[in-house]
Amino acid sequence: MNKKTIIVVIAVVVVALIGYMSFGGSKKNQVPTPDTVTKEVTTEKTVTKEVEAPKLQAADPALLARLGNVNVNIAEFEISGGVKLSSGKATFAVTDTGTEGTISLGKVAIEKDIAGKKYALVILDVKAGGSGLFQHLGLFEEKNGSFEQVSTEFLGSSLDVRSIAAAEISGSNFAIVVNAVDGGVSKQYLISVDGGVINSSKTIVL
Repeated sequence: MNKKTIIVVIAVVVVALIGYMSFGGSKKNQVPTPDTVTKEVTTEKTVTKEVEAPKLQAADPALLARLGNVNVNIAEFEISGGVKLSSGKATFAVTDTGTEGTISLGKVAIEKDIAGKKYALVILDVKAGGSGLFQHLGLFEEKNGSFEQVSTEFLGSSLDVRSIAAAEISGSNFAIVVNAVDGGVSKQYLISVDGGVINSSKTIVL
C-alpha cells in the first residue's frame, strides 16, 4: 500500500467516525442548522469545498448546573490553586498583565461513563483581560458525588464549538472528538486521554 493510498484510507475512516458522531446516534440534543462552512481537504493539492455545518449539541442543563461550582485551573494563565466557579462563572488575576480575566462554562458539555468512572467534558471560555476569547476543553471526573478537574486542552480562540463526543478505547484510555467552526471553516479535534488524563502530545486537528 503506497503513501497516497494510506492517506486516503485514514481520511475515509476519520470522516466516517466524525460523520457518525455528528449526524448519527441520538438526535435528542441536536439542533439542525442550514448553514454551510468551508472545509479544507488536503491531498496533493489543497482545495476547499462547502460542507454542512456541524450540528449544535445542546448541553443538559442539569449537567451544567453540576459543573457550575467546580474548581478550574487553566495552566496557560497560571491560576495558582485554581478558581472556583459560581453559577458557571469566575474572575481571576492575569499574572502577566495584572488585569482581571474571566472563565465561564461554554454551551457544549457531555457526561460519559468510561471503565466504571463518570467523566464530564465541557468547553471553558476564557478571557484574559484583552478582547480575545479562548476556548479550552475541560475534563472532569466525578469523585464523591462532585466533579473535579483532571486536565484541560487548549483548542483555539473565537471558536464556535458545536459538539463533543467520547469513546472508550481500553480501560481509562479513551478518545474525544470536538467539532467546531473557526471563521467559517469546519475543524475537528481528535484528543487522546491516557490513564484518565488528556495527552496533549497526541492531539490532532483536522
